[in-house]
Amino acid sequence: MSRRAVLVDRKLLGVVGFTDHAIERFAERSGVGQGARRQIEPIARDLLLQEGRALREPPSWYRSSNAADGYLQVGEWMLFVLRGSRRQRGAYDVVTVLTNGDRTTWPVARRRGLVFTPPPLGPPPARPPRVGWLGSVVAGLRDRRRATEPIGRWAAIRRAHAVRVRAAGDGGVAAYEQERRRHADERRDAHERHLRRCGGA
Repeated sequence: MSRRAVLVDRKLLGVVGFTDHAIERFAERSGVGQGARRQIEPIARDLLLQEGRALREPPSWYRSSNAADGYLQVGEWMLFVLRGSRRQRGAYDVVTVLTNGDRTTWPVARRRGLVFTPPPLGPPPARPPRVGWLGSVVAGLRDRRRATEPIGRWAAIRRAHAVRVRAAGDGGVAAYEQERRRHADERRDAHERHLRRCGGA
């Protein structure tokens, strides 16, 4: 590993593995929640590509006396501690993960300006918001009075309810898509700010 700071890229991450302990610490300290390794590790790797740099020496806020072979630092917030891997020569394993300050989760670190990248976006809504029948009754009876052709009371209510359910679902999808675009813009801006801060080191 170079003695100067270098930006983390896919080639570097290709020789970096994670111990189970490191994955658990990342999930706990970032606040992303517990989950299967296959869910958590991609989040850690993506964050390192977004704002990571490789260091030989730890930052000033590092307090551990344990020996390490190198560090991957994310912004001024998170530190992935590396040791040479036993599985492959020239490879490294992340053995633990530390943060700058106690209980400095991802949202807290972002508010403090320690990291630019927003936390992962949640999944899209699994089902549309609940639509109450009372509103559908009111809408159905109103539509029935305005109808040019005769329609039964319950038929009008069911039709109004179906329209309201569809609109609610479409609204939820549209809101999520808007949030997804905003999140993508923030990630792109965060990576650009990271590159400017590091000066392409």
